[in-house]
Parts: sequence; structure tokens; C-alpha cells
Amino acid sequence: MSDEVADAVLRDVYLQTWAITQEQAGSPGGMEAYETLMADLERPDDAAVPGGAAGATATRGGHVARLDRHVEVLPSTAEMERRRQAGAGLTRPELAVLLAYAKVDLSARLLATDLADQPFLQETLGAYFPRLVAERSPQCLAEHRLRRELIATVVANDLVNRMGITFVSRTAHELGTTAVDVVAAYWTARSVCDADAHWRAVEGLDGCADPALQLELKAEVDRLVDAFTRSYVRAQVGDIGAAVALDRPAFHELEKAVAEGAFRRRGDRVERFLDLGIEAEVAERVVGLGELTLVPDVAAVARSSGQQVRHVAEVFFRLTDLLPFDALGRRLRTIEPTGHWERWQHRGLLDDLRELRRAAAEQAIARHPDALAVEAVERFLAERAAAQDRVATVVAVLEHESDSAGLPAVAVGVRALREVVSAAQPRASIDT
Repeated sequence: MSDEVADAVLRDVYLQTWAITQEQAGSPGGMEAYETLMADLERPDDAAVPGGAAGATATRGGHVARLDRHVEVLPSTAEMERRRQAGAGLTRPELAVLLAYAKVDLSARLLATDLADQPFLQETLGAYFPRLVAERSPQCLAEHRLRRELIATVVANDLVNRMGITFVSRTAHELGTTAVDVVAAYWTARSVCDADAHWRAVEGLDGCADPALQLELKAEVDRLVDAFTRSYVRAQVGDIGAAVALDRPAFHELEKAVAEGAFRRRGDRVERFLDLGIEAEVAERVVGLGELTLVPDVAAVARSSGQQVRHVAEVFFRLTDLLPFDALGRRLRTIEPTGHWERWQHRGLLDDLRELRRAAAEQAIARHPDALAVEAVERFLAERAAAQDRVATVVAVLEHESDSAGLPAVAVGVRALREVVSAAQPRASIDT
């Protein structure tokens, strides 16, 4: 089994190298997030940890790694601010130190809860040990006295390697939840969309594509996992296995439909990757993920309405075509928020757009359950013509003033869109 063990060690080194390279590329824009993480890691034993483990008062007393910036030769708060203003980031050695602390911290938080005991996570044990061990001694793995510690370590390592050093901290702070809730949502998201297979497809381009282009493709997968994670945080996932069993079939069905061109045609981004030498199968597969961020919402609406997943997805996409969800989303992507309040508002507006689309789809289907998707949406919007005119006017002004329209302008657009979704329902006519 020695060769397999060596391969596993090299694989871990490979993933950490990828993680640090990706972090370094985005480091200058994430200095506030790094500072927040280091401040959390520095808190004394008896201090509450924001975004901590179960409950809001999880403490570090021997459970979570404590950081001493001086010992680890990490920049002070003043130095972090100086670098931020200069547009500089963290060095690779500094990022390597934080990568390790983020993993140890997260693993310890997981051990403070019962998340590592969930049946769905037991499969990580089989992947951790060499194949022969898993095949010949499955019962020994289940009874291993360090079973929980191994599961927590594998899960923490995977999350930090894949999504970054500050992902858990940022998401927990933005959504007002705990680190463990973020982990449960992440593992659900990762499993529903088979993220590991998509990441490995990008890794398969090693030596064949520019590394910067690989990072760009990986970011497509990361965005999908991030969107799913935020959805599952809000859904408050309890049983990971149950959530995956509910939503993974919907993902596979819609992934196939997107690949067949049922909802969207191949866009300019795919053409760009093809022109740069990326294999068509990889480019189309990865870029197509951008159309699938709505899967958790589609699956939830399909269950609540009793409609087929494909029908519900058609309602979602038709609403996207007729209301300015994409226009406002594109505008948000052109805005670079400064400071954590703007960043939280920025991410919050993206979440608002997803929630509004889901609410609109729920109402369109509920009001016209027997209509075709296109007809249901058209009837739904016809009942809200005045509000729809107002949002069209707001978006037109926003696009006209695109150079000066920032987050406040987009927020006005989102509010106008909310008026369309929440417009008063017309009263049923009464025959006299």
C-alpha cells in the first residue's frame, strides 16, 4: 500500500499548492477578510468566537488553534491596512501559515459538534485509507478510535483547499451563522453538484493549459459551490445525506438539459475558452455550471408545488428572460465593493435576486398550476404590468448611468423588482 500512501501525500501537497496560488492571485482584494480571520484566531480562551461552533459562545479553551502573529511572522493589523491601501496582499509563506491555521481551527470546531457523526460523512473514512484497508477491514474503520478526528480533518482540509482560507469565516459573518453550519451547507453543495469531478476535470488540464486559465475555470466551479452553500445555509441543512438525496437528481436532470441546450445556447465564454485551447467537453461542462445556480431553489419549488423539475426550471428561466434578474446581476458583477459593509451588501443583493426569482416562480406556478411554463409566467406578469413597467424604467436609467451607478442604484433596481414579485394579487371577478 506504500505507493498509494505516497500518492495521497503528493495529492494533498498538490491541492495545497493550488489553494495558495489561487489565494495569492486574489489576496490584494481580500485583505479585510484575512484580517477578520486572524482577529478571530487571536481571541483569548474566554472570548466568544463569531461564526464559531454550535452556539454563539463557542470558546477556544484547548479546542481551537490560537494564533500569535508575532510568533508566526504575520503582519499586524496596521501592516494589513498599509498593504490594503497600497494594493498589496499576503506572501505565499504567510498564506501557507494561515492555510494551516484555518484547517486546524475548522477541524476543532467540527469536533465540538456532532457533525462528524453524520452517516453521510462516514464515506470520507474509506477515501482517507488505502483501498485495501477499506475493502478488507470496513468494520475496523467504523470502529476506529480516531474516526471523528479523521473525518473532521478530511472535511476541513477539503473545504479550505477547495474554497479558500477565509471562505468559512466570510460566509459565517455575512450570513450570521456558525462555521459548522457553513461546513454542513458546503458538503451538501459539493455533493449535490459533484463538484470534485468538475474540479478534477480542470486539474486534468495540467501541462496543457495556462495555469491562469485553469484558475479561471476553477473559479466557475467555485462560484456554483458558493451559491449552493449560501442556499443551503439559509435552508438550515440538518441531515446532509437527506438533503443530497433530495437535490442531486434535480441537478443531474438540469445539467443534462443545459448540456443539450434546452435552456441556453453556448455563450461567448465557451467560445473564448475554446479559442484559448481548452477542450470543448471541459469548457462546455464547466461554463454550463453558471446556469445551474438555481438548482436548490428549483428542487425546493418542485417539491412544494408537486410539479416536475423540468417544468419548474422552465418557469425560472422564463422569468429570467422577462425580468431584469440577469441585467442587475451583471451590473453587480462589474462593481468592486470596498470594505466589508459594501461587500456584505453586494453579496446580499445577489442573494436577494435569487430569492426574488424563487418567490416569483412559486407564485406563477401556484396561480397557474395547469398552465405551460411560458403561459404561467406570462399570466403572472400580466397581472403585474404596472410594477413591471416601473422596474423596466429603473433598469433603463441604471444602464444609462452605468458609469456612476453603484450599489445604491442596484439596490433601487432590486427593490423595484421586489415590487413586481410582491404586487397585490388581483381580486377574483364575481358573477352577479
